[in-house]
Amino acid sequence: MLKCFLCFILFSFLQTTANAYDFVGYINGENAGDEYGSAMCTVDFNADGFADLVVSAPAADDAGTSSGKIYIYFGGPAADTVADLTIVGAPSSFFGKALASAGDFNHDGYEDLLVGAPFYDSPASNAGAVYLYYGGPSPDTTVDHIFTGENTSDYFGIATVGVGDFNHDGSDDIAIGAYKSDWGAYTNSGKVYIYFGGQNPDFSVDKILVGSADGERFGYALTAQDFNGDNIPDVAVGAYSFDNSSLNVGRIYVFDGGTAPDTVFDLTITGSSSGDKFGWTLTAGKINNDSYYDLIMGTDGYAVDTFATGKIYIYDGGSSFDNIEDDSYSLERMANDYFGFSVASNVDINEDGMDEIIAGMPGNDDGAIDGGGAILFLGNSSISIDTTVLGDSQNEEMGKAVCLWKDFGNSSTYIVAVGASSFDNYQGKVALYRQSNASPNNPPVLDSIGPKNVYVGSLLAFQVTASDADGTIPIL
Repeated sequence: MLKCFLCFILFSFLQTTANAYDFVGYINGENAGDEYGSAMCTVDFNADGFADLVVSAPAADDAGTSSGKIYIYFGGPAADTVADLTIVGAPSSFFGKALASAGDFNHDGYEDLLVGAPFYDSPASNAGAVYLYYGGPSPDTTVDHIFTGENTSDYFGIATVGVGDFNHDGSDDIAIGAYKSDWGAYTNSGKVYIYFGGQNPDFSVDKILVGSADGERFGYALTAQDFNGDNIPDVAVGAYSFDNSSLNVGRIYVFDGGTAPDTVFDLTITGSSSGDKFGWTLTAGKINNDSYYDLIMGTDGYAVDTFATGKIYIYDGGSSFDNIEDDSYSLERMANDYFGFSVASNVDINEDGMDEIIAGMPGNDDGAIDGGGAILFLGNSSISIDTTVLGDSQNEEMGKAVCLWKDFGNSSTYIVAVGASSFDNYQGKVALYRQSNASPNNPPVLDSIGPKNVYVGSLLAFQVTASDADGTIPIL
């Protein structure tokens, strides 16, 4: 009976994926209410040359109510689904609400990790914090520095990103959003704090970026890349609640990096209709193979009739980077798909020189009511759908977080990771899909030991084909 159940699960997921991807398995959260899979990122935290996957459960209660917890899974030949490191946050801080690579912030040759805890209560209630962990050959779980917000309900750390060398001094810098911070006469307008890295960083804020309107939630989303091709990264900031003549049209602000970067925004990209929520989520990648990084924005606010269908937009980078939309995609149907709720890029899965894009749609009903899912797009001058994955249980809301992970198993293996933090009474889970042609002779090793693994399969051990009319699985 168990074998038949596993057959059904594996077969159902293969039906929703393209031939190039295998359903590898789930990693499940530990407890109801943890919201495991809320955020994900990759970082070579143990400095072995392989990217590692970081997954958060920001509502976990290990150190007190909603203290939060992160799980780090090392990539490489010994990769498995048992966490190699776990770190917990402070009570009520929602540690792990945001995750990002810091680049090499302390200039020691190793990649570092940022963890946002926007409900952290020092120096004031919900002031927020971001924890910095230095990577290295023997990384530990001791925080190396805690950046904190300034005032009550700033929610500093709702978003964070490794910027790269924003001030062109040879060291990587970081940015942190505080989307409900007040400034001037504006309330809930938001700020972004820039910290310059170096061999002996002083951890003091070097630049504070602001938008242009009251209540716009500036800093809710962040990304950074060299969009204008001057070899210095630029910072893009989302302000999804920006209003002009209509409410919540949203806006993206772009700040150019340089040897003496200023705090004046260089470009704005603004929504056109009420509720568009431009700037809801941001990422970047080289999508069209022209050597420039492109800006990708997802918004679940794009509407068809009165339904929150959602949409992603692409703005091609170039020497004259502008605010003209170059490509976009929506399901364009009357359904609350919330497509574009999450986006990720900057990984070239099929190694054709163009990065792929993955976008989550946690409200999608195609697999189950509010089962959610995600769509993977191939990079090109005009993006095209490669793979669609769907949640298979009601209300799991798969697609609230998405991630593209290179180096699971070996340097040519790519994993598409899709978070479903509402699964099973908010226990949460992450679904993993592997590019099947990445390394047929060197599959990843998947442990099935420990409470975080419900089912793990490999297409090198199991195979289902459309010709298997009786639904049985031959064991190879």
